[in-house]
Amino acid sequence: MGDDYFSSGVSSHAAITKIQPTYEQKVMVHHRRHLLLIAGISTAASFCFEAKSSHVMTKARREKCPNRVSLLKTSLSAAEKTSTVQDLPSVHTMKPVDTRPHEQRAKVPRKARRMNHSFMHLFRHDSPLFDDQKIALSSKSLTCARTYLREYAGYSDEEIDKMEENFPPLLDLDVKRHLRPKLRFIKHTLEGNIRPRNYSQGPQPLSDVAKSIPPQYFGSRMEKMLAPRHAFLMYIGVPHGQALLENDASLFQDFLISCRRTKTFCALCNKWRKEYGDKYVDEEFSLNVLEEEKGSRVNKDAAITPKQVEAFDSLFLRGIMAASRNDMDPFNQNLTHMNVTAGEMINLLTRHGSNPLETDVRDISLLHWAAGSGQVDALQQLIRVLPRGIEDACNLKADRDGASILHWAAAGAKSKAFGCGGHENVCKFLMENCGGPNVQRDVVNALTKDGNSVLMWAAWSGTLEVVKLMVRHRADSFVKNRNGCSVAHWAASGGNLDLCKYLYSAQNIDFSEGNNAGNTPLSHAVAYGRNDVVKWLKDELQVEDVDGRAEDLAIDLFAWDTIEDGDERKEAFNLFTDWDNEQ
Repeated sequence: MGDDYFSSGVSSHAAITKIQPTYEQKVMVHHRRHLLLIAGISTAASFCFEAKSSHVMTKARREKCPNRVSLLKTSLSAAEKTSTVQDLPSVHTMKPVDTRPHEQRAKVPRKARRMNHSFMHLFRHDSPLFDDQKIALSSKSLTCARTYLREYAGYSDEEIDKMEENFPPLLDLDVKRHLRPKLRFIKHTLEGNIRPRNYSQGPQPLSDVAKSIPPQYFGSRMEKMLAPRHAFLMYIGVPHGQALLENDASLFQDFLISCRRTKTFCALCNKWRKEYGDKYVDEEFSLNVLEEEKGSRVNKDAAITPKQVEAFDSLFLRGIMAASRNDMDPFNQNLTHMNVTAGEMINLLTRHGSNPLETDVRDISLLHWAAGSGQVDALQQLIRVLPRGIEDACNLKADRDGASILHWAAAGAKSKAFGCGGHENVCKFLMENCGGPNVQRDVVNALTKDGNSVLMWAAWSGTLEVVKLMVRHRADSFVKNRNGCSVAHWAASGGNLDLCKYLYSAQNIDFSEGNNAGNTPLSHAVAYGRNDVVKWLKDELQVEDVDGRAEDLAIDLFAWDTIEDGDERKEAFNLFTDWDNEQ
Protein backbone atom coordinates (compact mmCIF):
# COMPACT_ATOMS: atom_id res chain seq x y z
CA MET A 1 0.00 0.00 0.00
CA GLY A 2 2.78 2.43 0.88
CA ASP A 3 4.71 1.51 -2.30
CA ASP A 4 1.65 2.39 -4.38
CA TYR A 5 1.43 5.89 -2.87
CA PHE A 6 5.10 6.69 -3.30
CA SER A 7 5.35 5.22 -6.78
CA SER A 8 2.29 7.17 -8.00
CA GLY A 9 4.01 10.52 -7.35
CA VAL A 10 2.13 11.46 -4.15
CA SER A 11 4.38 12.96 -1.47
CA SER A 12 5.07 11.16 1.77
CA HIS A 13 3.18 13.86 3.66
CA ALA A 14 0.00 13.21 1.62
CA ALA A 15 0.31 9.51 2.39
CA ILE A 16 0.95 10.14 6.06
CA THR A 17 -2.16 12.27 6.63
CA LYS A 18 -4.50 9.60 5.25
CA ILE A 19 -3.93 7.18 8.19
CA GLN A 20 -4.93 7.93 11.77
CA PRO A 21 -1.93 7.37 14.10
CA THR A 22 -2.03 5.24 17.20
CA TYR A 23 -1.52 6.65 20.67
CA GLU A 24 2.05 5.37 20.83
CA GLN A 25 2.86 6.99 17.48
CA LYS A 26 1.51 10.37 18.69
CA VAL A 27 3.67 10.18 21.80
CA MET A 28 6.70 9.32 19.68
CA VAL A 29 6.11 12.33 17.39
CA HIS A 30 5.50 14.90 20.11
CA HIS A 31 8.44 13.76 22.28
CA ARG A 32 10.90 12.57 19.68
CA ARG A 33 13.66 14.99 20.68
CA HIS A 34 13.46 14.05 24.37
CA LEU A 35 13.46 10.35 23.52
CA LEU A 36 16.54 10.77 21.33
CA LEU A 37 18.45 12.44 24.18
CA ILE A 38 17.31 10.17 27.02
CA ALA A 39 17.09 6.72 25.42
CA GLY A 40 20.09 7.09 23.10
CA ILE A 41 18.47 5.77 19.97
CA SER A 42 20.91 4.41 17.51
CA THR A 43 22.13 6.48 14.60
CA ALA A 44 20.42 4.39 11.96
CA ALA A 45 17.10 4.52 13.80
CA SER A 46 17.28 8.31 14.24
CA PHE A 47 18.01 8.73 10.53
CA CYS A 48 15.00 6.59 9.66
CA PHE A 49 12.76 8.51 12.07
CA GLU A 50 13.74 11.96 10.81
CA ALA A 51 13.33 10.77 7.23
CA LYS A 52 9.64 10.28 7.92
CA SER A 53 9.25 13.94 8.92
CA SER A 54 11.83 15.43 6.57
CA HIS A 55 9.16 17.56 4.90
CA VAL A 56 9.13 19.93 7.92
CA MET A 57 12.88 20.56 7.82
CA THR A 58 13.56 24.22 7.11
CA LYS A 59 15.89 25.57 4.50
CA ALA A 60 18.24 26.90 7.17
CA ARG A 61 18.71 23.43 8.68
CA ARG A 62 19.40 21.94 5.26
CA GLU A 63 22.11 24.52 4.60
CA LYS A 64 23.57 24.02 8.06
CA CYS A 65 24.10 20.29 7.77
CA PRO A 66 24.23 19.24 4.09
CA ASN A 67 25.90 15.90 4.83
CA ARG A 68 23.16 14.96 7.26
CA VAL A 69 20.51 15.88 4.68
CA SER A 70 22.07 13.59 2.09
CA LEU A 71 22.10 10.73 4.62
CA LEU A 72 18.46 11.43 5.47
CA LYS A 73 17.50 11.26 1.81
CA THR A 74 19.25 7.91 1.52
CA SER A 75 17.45 6.66 4.63
CA LEU A 76 14.13 7.86 3.25
CA SER A 77 14.55 5.92 0.02
CA ALA A 78 15.42 2.82 2.04
CA ALA A 79 12.45 3.35 4.35
CA GLU A 80 10.06 3.62 1.40
CA LYS A 81 10.99 0.12 0.32
CA THR A 82 10.65 -1.55 3.72
CA SER A 83 7.99 0.39 5.65
CA THR A 84 4.24 0.59 5.29
CA VAL A 85 1.89 3.55 5.62
CA GLN A 86 0.67 2.35 9.01
CA ASP A 87 4.18 2.72 10.43
CA LEU A 88 4.38 6.43 9.55
CA PRO A 89 3.10 8.80 12.26
CA SER A 90 0.79 11.72 11.49
CA VAL A 91 2.00 15.27 12.03
CA HIS A 92 0.30 18.69 11.89
CA THR A 93 -2.62 17.38 13.95
CA MET A 94 -2.65 20.36 16.34
CA LYS A 95 -4.62 23.48 15.32
CA PRO A 96 -3.35 26.87 16.51
CA VAL A 97 -5.50 28.48 19.18
CA ASP A 98 -6.37 32.17 18.81
CA THR A 99 -5.76 33.60 22.27
CA ARG A 100 -6.53 37.21 21.37
CA PRO A 101 -9.59 38.95 22.85
CA HIS A 102 -12.73 38.46 20.81
CA GLU A 103 -12.97 42.11 19.82
CA GLN A 104 -9.52 41.88 18.22
CA ARG A 105 -10.26 38.81 16.12
CA ALA A 106 -11.17 39.24 12.47
CA LYS A 107 -14.13 37.22 11.23
CA VAL A 108 -12.48 36.86 7.83
CA PRO A 109 -8.91 37.57 6.71
CA ARG A 110 -8.40 41.25 6.08
CA LYS A 111 -7.94 42.29 2.49
CA ALA A 112 -4.47 43.40 1.51
CA ARG A 113 -4.40 47.18 1.14
CA ARG A 114 -1.27 48.87 -0.12
CA MET A 115 -0.77 52.50 -0.95
CA ASN A 116 0.47 51.76 -4.47
CA HIS A 117 -2.77 50.01 -5.43
CA SER A 118 -4.27 53.27 -6.62
CA PHE A 119 -6.09 51.60 -9.52
CA MET A 120 -8.56 50.26 -6.97
CA HIS A 121 -9.61 53.70 -5.78
CA LEU A 122 -11.03 55.62 -8.77
CA PHE A 123 -14.69 55.22 -9.75
CA ARG A 124 -14.72 51.61 -8.55
CA HIS A 125 -16.62 52.03 -5.29
CA ASP A 126 -20.34 52.16 -4.56
CA SER A 127 -21.84 55.60 -4.10
CA PRO A 128 -25.31 57.14 -4.46
CA LEU A 129 -23.67 59.83 -6.62
CA PHE A 130 -23.33 57.33 -9.46
CA ASP A 131 -26.44 56.86 -11.57
CA ASP A 132 -25.58 53.21 -12.31
CA GLN A 133 -25.61 52.31 -8.62
CA LYS A 134 -29.06 50.70 -8.81
CA ILE A 135 -27.99 48.21 -11.48
CA ALA A 136 -28.05 44.74 -9.94
CA LEU A 137 -24.75 42.90 -9.78
CA SER A 138 -26.33 39.95 -11.60
CA SER A 139 -27.68 42.17 -14.37
CA LYS A 140 -26.60 41.42 -17.91
CA SER A 141 -25.54 45.04 -18.34
CA LEU A 142 -22.58 44.41 -16.00
CA THR A 143 -21.41 41.39 -18.00
CA CYS A 144 -22.18 42.44 -21.57
CA ALA A 145 -20.34 45.47 -22.93
CA ARG A 146 -22.94 46.21 -25.63
CA THR A 147 -25.81 46.11 -23.12
CA TYR A 148 -23.98 48.37 -20.69
CA LEU A 149 -23.12 50.95 -23.36
CA ARG A 150 -26.71 50.95 -24.56
CA GLU A 151 -28.45 51.13 -21.17
CA TYR A 152 -26.02 53.23 -19.16
CA ALA A 153 -24.40 55.50 -21.74
CA GLY A 154 -27.32 55.79 -24.20
CA TYR A 155 -25.47 54.60 -27.31
CA SER A 156 -27.54 53.07 -30.10
CA ASP A 157 -26.58 49.77 -31.71
CA GLU A 158 -25.48 51.63 -34.86
CA GLU A 159 -23.21 53.90 -32.82
CA ILE A 160 -21.74 50.92 -30.96
CA ASP A 161 -21.03 49.11 -34.24
CA LYS A 162 -19.31 52.19 -35.62
CA MET A 163 -17.23 52.53 -32.46
CA GLU A 164 -16.23 48.87 -32.73
CA GLU A 165 -15.02 49.43 -36.29
CA ASN A 166 -12.70 52.20 -35.10
CA PHE A 167 -11.70 50.34 -31.92
CA PRO A 168 -12.14 46.55 -32.37
CA PRO A 169 -11.38 45.54 -28.73
CA LEU A 170 -14.27 47.68 -27.44
CA LEU A 171 -16.84 44.94 -26.90
CA ASP A 172 -14.24 42.60 -25.42
CA LEU A 173 -13.45 44.99 -22.55
CA ASP A 174 -14.56 44.03 -19.06
CA VAL A 175 -17.48 46.17 -17.91
CA LYS A 176 -16.48 46.51 -14.24
CA ARG A 177 -12.76 47.04 -14.84
CA HIS A 178 -12.78 49.23 -17.96
CA LEU A 179 -16.11 50.53 -19.22
CA ARG A 180 -17.82 51.50 -15.98
CA PRO A 181 -14.94 53.58 -14.49
CA LYS A 182 -14.33 55.39 -17.78
CA LEU A 183 -18.00 56.19 -18.35
CA ARG A 184 -18.26 57.44 -14.78
CA PHE A 185 -15.24 59.66 -15.46
CA ILE A 186 -17.04 61.21 -18.43
CA LYS A 187 -20.31 61.73 -16.56
CA HIS A 188 -19.06 62.93 -13.18
CA THR A 189 -15.71 64.57 -13.96
CA LEU A 190 -16.06 65.96 -17.46
CA GLU A 191 -19.81 66.65 -17.40
CA GLY A 192 -20.12 66.99 -13.63
CA ASN A 193 -21.06 70.67 -13.60
CA ILE A 194 -23.94 70.35 -16.10
CA ARG A 195 -25.48 66.99 -15.21
CA PRO A 196 -28.59 66.71 -12.98
CA ARG A 197 -28.24 65.03 -9.57
CA ASN A 198 -31.66 63.35 -9.61
CA TYR A 199 -31.13 59.75 -10.66
CA SER A 200 -34.53 58.43 -9.58
CA GLN A 201 -35.48 57.70 -13.19
CA GLY A 202 -32.41 55.58 -13.84
CA PRO A 203 -29.10 56.19 -15.62
CA GLN A 204 -28.74 59.43 -17.54
CA PRO A 205 -27.45 59.05 -21.14
CA LEU A 206 -24.34 60.81 -22.33
CA SER A 207 -24.71 64.12 -24.09
CA ASP A 208 -24.20 64.27 -27.84
CA VAL A 209 -20.91 66.10 -27.28
CA ALA A 210 -19.65 63.38 -24.94
CA LYS A 211 -20.54 60.71 -27.50
CA SER A 212 -18.11 62.38 -29.90
CA ILE A 213 -15.20 61.23 -27.72
CA PRO A 214 -13.17 58.72 -29.78
CA PRO A 215 -13.67 55.08 -28.74
CA GLN A 216 -9.90 54.69 -28.23
CA TYR A 217 -10.53 56.49 -24.95
CA PHE A 218 -11.92 53.27 -23.47
CA GLY A 219 -8.55 51.60 -23.97
CA SER A 220 -6.57 54.26 -22.11
CA ARG A 221 -5.09 53.81 -18.64
CA MET A 222 -7.39 56.02 -16.64
CA GLU A 223 -5.97 55.57 -13.12
CA LYS A 224 -2.31 55.70 -14.10
CA MET A 225 -2.46 58.27 -16.89
CA LEU A 226 -5.79 59.92 -17.68
CA ALA A 227 -7.00 60.90 -14.20
CA PRO A 228 -3.72 62.36 -12.83
CA ARG A 229 -3.06 64.31 -16.01
CA HIS A 230 -6.60 65.73 -16.05
CA ALA A 231 -6.25 66.63 -12.36
CA PHE A 232 -3.07 68.52 -13.26
CA LEU A 233 -4.99 70.53 -15.86
CA MET A 234 -7.56 71.41 -13.22
CA TYR A 235 -4.84 72.33 -10.73
CA ILE A 236 -2.95 74.76 -12.98
CA GLY A 237 -6.13 76.34 -14.42
CA VAL A 238 -6.12 75.37 -18.12
CA PRO A 239 -9.10 73.87 -20.04
CA HIS A 240 -10.50 70.90 -18.16
CA GLY A 241 -13.79 69.16 -17.53
CA GLN A 242 -16.62 70.47 -19.67
CA ALA A 243 -14.26 72.78 -21.57
CA LEU A 244 -12.55 69.75 -23.12
CA LEU A 245 -15.86 68.69 -24.70
CA GLU A 246 -16.38 71.93 -26.59
CA ASN A 247 -16.10 71.95 -30.40
CA ASP A 248 -16.89 68.24 -30.75
CA ALA A 249 -14.37 67.33 -28.02
CA SER A 250 -11.43 68.53 -30.09
CA LEU A 251 -9.52 69.64 -26.99
CA PHE A 252 -10.16 66.30 -25.33
CA GLN A 253 -8.71 64.48 -28.33
CA ASP A 254 -5.57 66.65 -28.11
CA PHE A 255 -5.38 65.90 -24.39
CA LEU A 256 -5.88 62.16 -24.94
CA ILE A 257 -3.01 62.02 -27.43
CA SER A 258 -0.55 64.22 -25.54
CA CYS A 259 -1.01 62.80 -22.04
CA ARG A 260 0.72 59.58 -23.03
CA ARG A 261 4.14 61.25 -22.98
CA THR A 262 5.26 63.66 -20.28
CA LYS A 263 7.15 66.08 -22.52
CA THR A 264 4.30 66.26 -25.03
CA PHE A 265 1.87 66.87 -22.20
CA CYS A 266 4.05 69.70 -20.84
CA ALA A 267 4.09 71.31 -24.25
CA LEU A 268 0.28 71.13 -24.43
CA CYS A 269 -0.06 72.69 -20.96
CA ASN A 270 2.26 75.56 -21.83
CA LYS A 271 0.42 76.11 -25.11
CA TRP A 272 -2.99 76.27 -23.43
CA ARG A 273 -1.72 78.61 -20.72
CA LYS A 274 -0.65 81.10 -23.38
CA GLU A 275 -3.88 80.76 -25.40
CA TYR A 276 -6.48 80.79 -22.60
CA GLY A 277 -4.74 82.59 -19.74
CA ASP A 278 -6.90 82.63 -16.59
CA LYS A 279 -10.17 81.81 -18.34
CA TYR A 280 -10.46 78.31 -16.90
CA VAL A 281 -8.87 78.84 -13.50
CA ASP A 282 -10.83 77.02 -10.81
CA GLU A 283 -11.65 79.22 -7.82
CA GLU A 284 -10.55 76.52 -5.39
CA PHE A 285 -7.08 76.41 -6.96
CA SER A 286 -6.71 80.05 -7.97
CA LEU A 287 -3.75 80.62 -5.60
CA ASN A 288 -1.77 78.01 -7.51
CA VAL A 289 -1.62 80.31 -10.53
CA LEU A 290 -1.81 83.78 -9.03
CA GLU A 291 0.85 83.37 -6.34
CA GLU A 292 4.45 82.27 -6.40
CA GLU A 293 6.24 81.05 -3.29
CA LYS A 294 9.88 80.44 -4.14
CA GLY A 295 8.93 78.14 -7.00
CA SER A 296 6.97 75.75 -4.82
CA ARG A 297 3.70 76.80 -6.44
CA VAL A 298 2.97 76.87 -10.14
CA ASN A 299 4.37 80.17 -11.42
CA LYS A 300 2.09 81.72 -14.01
CA ASP A 301 4.94 82.96 -16.18
CA ALA A 302 7.27 79.97 -15.87
CA ALA A 303 6.93 76.99 -18.19
CA ILE A 304 5.60 73.69 -16.92
CA THR A 305 8.45 71.19 -16.62
CA PRO A 306 8.39 67.37 -16.76
CA LYS A 307 9.68 67.29 -13.18
CA GLN A 308 6.56 69.09 -11.98
CA VAL A 309 4.22 66.78 -13.89
CA GLU A 310 5.97 63.62 -12.68
CA ALA A 311 5.98 64.91 -9.09
CA PHE A 312 2.25 65.65 -9.31
CA ASP A 313 1.57 62.18 -10.74
CA SER A 314 3.41 60.56 -7.84
CA LEU A 315 1.48 62.58 -5.26
CA PHE A 316 -1.83 61.83 -6.97
CA LEU A 317 -1.15 58.11 -7.24
CA ARG A 318 -0.42 57.85 -3.54
CA GLY A 319 -4.17 58.01 -3.08
CA ILE A 320 -6.65 59.63 -0.76
CA MET A 321 -5.56 57.67 2.31
CA ALA A 322 -2.02 59.06 2.09
CA ALA A 323 -3.34 62.59 1.59
CA SER A 324 -5.66 62.28 4.60
CA ARG A 325 -2.91 61.19 6.99
CA ASN A 326 -0.30 63.60 5.61
CA ASP A 327 1.80 60.86 4.06
CA MET A 328 1.79 61.87 0.38
CA ASP A 329 5.54 62.33 0.19
CA PRO A 330 7.25 60.26 2.91
CA PHE A 331 10.73 60.79 1.46
CA ASN A 332 10.25 64.50 0.61
CA GLN A 333 11.04 64.02 -3.06
CA ASN A 334 7.97 65.44 -4.83
CA LEU A 335 6.66 68.31 -2.73
CA THR A 336 9.80 70.32 -3.51
CA HIS A 337 8.72 70.39 -7.17
CA MET A 338 4.94 70.59 -6.72
CA ASN A 339 3.81 71.78 -3.30
CA VAL A 340 0.22 70.53 -3.24
CA THR A 341 -1.56 70.69 0.10
CA ALA A 342 -3.44 67.71 1.46
CA GLY A 343 -6.76 69.52 1.19
CA GLU A 344 -6.16 70.36 -2.47
CA MET A 345 -5.17 66.79 -3.28
CA ILE A 346 -8.23 65.37 -1.54
CA ASN A 347 -10.40 67.78 -3.52
CA LEU A 348 -8.81 66.62 -6.77
CA LEU A 349 -9.04 62.95 -5.87
CA THR A 350 -12.71 63.09 -4.88
CA ARG A 351 -13.56 64.92 -8.11
CA HIS A 352 -11.77 62.18 -10.02
CA GLY A 353 -13.57 59.23 -8.48
CA SER A 354 -11.72 58.50 -5.26
CA ASN A 355 -13.82 57.22 -2.37
CA PRO A 356 -14.03 59.82 0.45
CA LEU A 357 -15.61 57.20 2.74
CA GLU A 358 -12.57 54.93 2.44
CA THR A 359 -11.26 53.14 5.54
CA ASP A 360 -7.97 51.46 6.35
CA VAL A 361 -7.46 47.80 7.29
CA ARG A 362 -8.62 48.56 10.84
CA ASP A 363 -11.78 50.33 9.60
CA ILE A 364 -10.49 53.77 10.58
CA SER A 365 -12.06 56.46 8.38
CA LEU A 366 -10.27 59.16 6.45
CA LEU A 367 -11.80 61.79 8.72
CA HIS A 368 -10.13 60.18 11.75
CA TRP A 369 -6.78 60.27 10.00
CA ALA A 370 -7.20 63.87 8.84
CA ALA A 371 -8.15 64.97 12.37
CA GLY A 372 -5.31 62.97 13.91
CA SER A 373 -2.72 64.45 11.58
CA GLY A 374 -3.89 68.01 12.27
CA GLN A 375 -5.02 68.94 8.76
CA VAL A 376 -8.02 71.25 8.94
CA ASP A 377 -8.14 71.80 5.17
CA ALA A 378 -8.17 68.06 4.49
CA LEU A 379 -10.87 67.55 7.12
CA GLN A 380 -13.02 70.27 5.54
CA GLN A 381 -12.79 68.64 2.12
CA LEU A 382 -13.86 65.27 3.54
CA ILE A 383 -16.74 66.81 5.51
CA ARG A 384 -18.12 68.36 2.33
CA VAL A 385 -19.08 64.98 0.88
CA LEU A 386 -21.05 63.84 3.95
CA PRO A 387 -24.84 64.16 3.66
CA ARG A 388 -25.21 66.26 6.82
CA GLY A 389 -21.73 67.72 6.87
CA ILE A 390 -20.02 68.27 10.18
CA GLU A 391 -22.93 66.76 12.11
CA ASP A 392 -22.17 63.37 10.57
CA ALA A 393 -18.46 63.93 11.10
CA CYS A 394 -18.81 64.58 14.84
CA ASN A 395 -21.02 61.51 15.27
CA LEU A 396 -18.69 59.24 13.32
CA LYS A 397 -17.20 56.44 15.43
CA ALA A 398 -14.38 54.02 14.70
CA ASP A 399 -15.63 50.45 14.44
CA ARG A 400 -12.71 49.05 16.41
CA ASP A 401 -12.92 51.05 19.65
CA GLY A 402 -15.70 53.61 19.13
CA ALA A 403 -13.37 56.63 19.13
CA SER A 404 -14.62 59.85 17.56
CA ILE A 405 -12.64 62.15 15.29
CA LEU A 406 -12.27 64.50 18.27
CA HIS A 407 -10.55 61.66 20.14
CA TRP A 408 -8.03 61.40 17.31
CA ALA A 409 -7.56 65.16 17.10
CA ALA A 410 -6.89 65.32 20.85
CA ALA A 411 -4.40 62.43 20.76
CA GLY A 412 -2.63 63.08 17.45
CA ALA A 413 -1.59 60.48 14.90
CA LYS A 414 0.99 59.88 12.21
CA SER A 415 1.22 57.15 9.61
CA LYS A 416 3.32 55.01 11.97
CA ALA A 417 2.68 56.55 15.38
CA PHE A 418 -0.25 57.39 17.64
CA GLY A 419 -0.62 59.67 20.62
CA CYS A 420 2.12 61.95 19.36
CA GLY A 421 0.47 65.23 20.43
CA GLY A 422 -3.00 66.70 19.97
CA HIS A 423 -3.90 69.44 17.50
CA GLU A 424 -5.55 72.50 18.98
CA ASN A 425 -6.53 73.88 15.56
CA VAL A 426 -8.55 70.80 14.61
CA CYS A 427 -10.19 70.52 18.04
CA LYS A 428 -11.13 74.19 17.96
CA PHE A 429 -12.59 73.83 14.44
CA LEU A 430 -14.73 70.87 15.46
CA MET A 431 -15.98 72.42 18.70
CA GLU A 432 -16.88 75.74 17.12
CA ASN A 433 -18.77 74.22 14.19
CA CYS A 434 -20.43 71.12 15.65
CA GLY A 435 -23.48 72.99 17.00
CA GLY A 436 -24.81 74.74 20.08
CA PRO A 437 -23.61 74.44 23.70
CA ASN A 438 -25.52 71.23 24.38
CA VAL A 439 -24.15 69.57 21.25
CA GLN A 440 -20.64 70.72 22.14
CA ARG A 441 -20.97 69.18 25.58
CA ASP A 442 -22.08 65.86 24.09
CA VAL A 443 -19.25 65.87 21.55
CA VAL A 444 -16.51 66.70 24.06
CA ASN A 445 -17.75 64.04 26.49
CA ALA A 446 -18.00 61.23 23.94
CA LEU A 447 -16.63 57.91 25.20
CA THR A 448 -14.99 54.96 23.50
CA LYS A 449 -16.18 51.39 23.99
CA ASP A 450 -13.80 51.15 26.97
CA GLY A 451 -15.17 54.35 28.50
CA ASN A 452 -12.21 56.58 27.62
CA SER A 453 -13.06 60.26 27.19
CA VAL A 454 -11.53 62.85 24.88
CA LEU A 455 -9.96 64.55 27.90
CA MET A 456 -8.21 61.29 28.85
CA TRP A 457 -6.65 60.96 25.40
CA ALA A 458 -5.64 64.63 25.41
CA ALA A 459 -4.02 64.24 28.86
CA TRP A 460 -2.18 61.12 27.72
CA SER A 461 -0.81 62.79 24.56
CA GLY A 462 0.54 65.60 26.73
CA THR A 463 -0.97 68.59 24.93
CA LEU A 464 -1.84 71.18 27.60
CA GLU A 465 -3.56 73.59 25.16
CA VAL A 466 -5.96 70.85 24.01
CA VAL A 467 -6.73 69.90 27.61
CA LYS A 468 -7.57 73.51 28.46
CA LEU A 469 -9.77 73.72 25.36
CA MET A 470 -11.67 70.60 26.39
CA VAL A 471 -12.15 71.96 29.92
CA ARG A 472 -13.50 75.26 28.56
CA HIS A 473 -16.12 73.29 26.63
CA ARG A 474 -17.30 71.54 29.82
CA ALA A 475 -15.43 68.25 29.54
CA ASP A 476 -16.06 65.94 32.51
CA SER A 477 -12.82 65.85 34.51
CA PHE A 478 -13.93 63.13 36.91
CA VAL A 479 -15.08 60.42 34.49
CA LYS A 480 -13.57 56.93 34.79
CA ASN A 481 -13.24 54.19 32.22
CA ARG A 482 -14.25 50.57 32.67
CA ASN A 483 -10.96 49.79 34.46
CA GLY A 484 -11.52 52.57 36.95
CA CYS A 485 -8.75 54.77 35.54
CA SER A 486 -9.29 58.51 35.83
CA VAL A 487 -7.84 61.45 33.94
CA ALA A 488 -5.02 61.46 36.53
CA HIS A 489 -3.93 57.96 35.47
CA TRP A 490 -3.81 59.01 31.82
CA ALA A 491 -1.95 62.24 32.59
CA ALA A 492 0.63 60.43 34.72
CA SER A 493 1.13 57.88 31.94
CA GLY A 494 1.66 60.68 29.43
CA GLY A 495 4.32 62.33 31.52
CA ASN A 496 3.64 66.05 30.91
CA LEU A 497 4.37 67.57 34.33
CA ASP A 498 2.81 70.98 33.57
CA LEU A 499 -0.37 69.25 32.45
CA CYS A 500 -0.51 67.21 35.65
CA LYS A 501 -0.03 70.35 37.75
CA TYR A 502 -2.82 72.10 35.84
CA LEU A 503 -5.24 69.23 36.43
CA TYR A 504 -4.35 69.12 40.12
CA SER A 505 -4.51 72.85 40.82
CA ALA A 506 -7.21 74.07 38.43
CA GLN A 507 -9.48 71.02 38.27
CA ASN A 508 -8.85 69.47 41.70
CA ILE A 509 -8.05 66.07 40.19
CA ASP A 510 -7.14 63.45 42.80
CA PHE A 511 -3.75 61.86 41.98
CA SER A 512 -3.83 59.42 44.90
CA GLU A 513 -6.95 57.42 43.99
CA GLY A 514 -6.40 53.93 42.60
CA ASN A 515 -8.25 52.15 39.82
CA ASN A 516 -10.19 48.89 40.06
CA ALA A 517 -6.94 46.94 40.40
CA GLY A 518 -5.60 49.25 43.11
CA ASN A 519 -2.98 50.95 40.92
CA THR A 520 -2.53 54.67 41.49
CA PRO A 521 -1.25 57.31 39.05
CA LEU A 522 2.12 56.86 40.80
CA SER A 523 2.26 53.25 39.60
CA HIS A 524 1.40 54.34 36.06
CA ALA A 525 4.12 56.99 36.10
CA VAL A 526 6.66 54.37 37.22
CA ALA A 527 5.51 51.89 34.60
CA TYR A 528 6.02 54.39 31.76
CA GLY A 529 9.22 55.88 33.16
CA ARG A 530 7.78 59.35 33.84
CA ASN A 531 10.33 60.23 36.53
CA ASP A 532 9.47 63.94 36.69
CA VAL A 533 5.89 63.05 37.51
CA VAL A 534 7.06 60.42 40.02
CA LYS A 535 9.21 62.98 41.88
CA TRP A 536 6.39 65.53 41.83
CA LEU A 537 3.88 63.02 43.23
CA LYS A 538 6.25 61.89 46.00
CA ASP A 539 7.93 65.17 46.93
CA GLU A 540 5.21 67.77 46.50
CA LEU A 541 1.94 65.89 46.75
CA GLN A 542 3.38 63.24 49.09
CA VAL A 543 1.26 60.54 47.51
CA GLU A 544 1.50 57.30 49.47
CA ASP A 545 2.57 54.13 47.71
CA VAL A 546 -0.34 51.86 48.58
CA ASP A 547 0.91 48.36 49.45
CA GLY A 548 4.31 49.30 47.99
CA ARG A 549 3.10 48.53 44.46
CA ALA A 550 4.94 51.36 42.75
CA GLU A 551 8.23 50.50 44.48
CA ASP A 552 7.84 46.79 43.70
CA LEU A 553 7.22 47.69 40.06
CA ALA A 554 10.34 49.88 40.01
CA ILE A 555 12.39 46.96 41.41
CA ASP A 556 10.99 44.58 38.82
CA LEU A 557 11.74 46.97 35.97
CA PHE A 558 15.28 47.45 37.27
CA ALA A 559 15.85 43.69 37.31
CA TRP A 560 14.48 43.00 33.83
CA ASP A 561 17.20 42.23 31.33
CA THR A 562 15.03 43.28 28.39
CA ILE A 563 15.19 46.92 29.50
CA GLU A 564 18.50 48.51 28.57
CA ASP A 565 20.62 50.50 30.99
CA GLY A 566 19.82 54.20 30.89
CA ASP A 567 16.13 53.62 30.27
CA GLU A 568 13.97 55.98 32.31
CA ARG A 569 12.00 53.06 33.68
CA LYS A 570 15.14 51.83 35.45
CA GLU A 571 15.93 55.27 36.81
CA ALA A 572 12.75 55.14 38.92
CA PHE A 573 14.44 52.48 41.07
CA ASN A 574 17.08 55.01 42.15
CA LEU A 575 14.35 57.47 43.20
CA PHE A 576 12.75 54.95 45.54
CA THR A 577 16.19 53.96 46.89
CA ASP A 578 16.97 57.58 47.76
CA TRP A 579 13.61 58.00 49.49
CA ASP A 580 14.17 54.85 51.54
CA ASN A 581 17.59 56.10 52.61
CA GLU A 582 16.15 59.45 53.69
CA GLN A 583 13.63 57.68 55.90
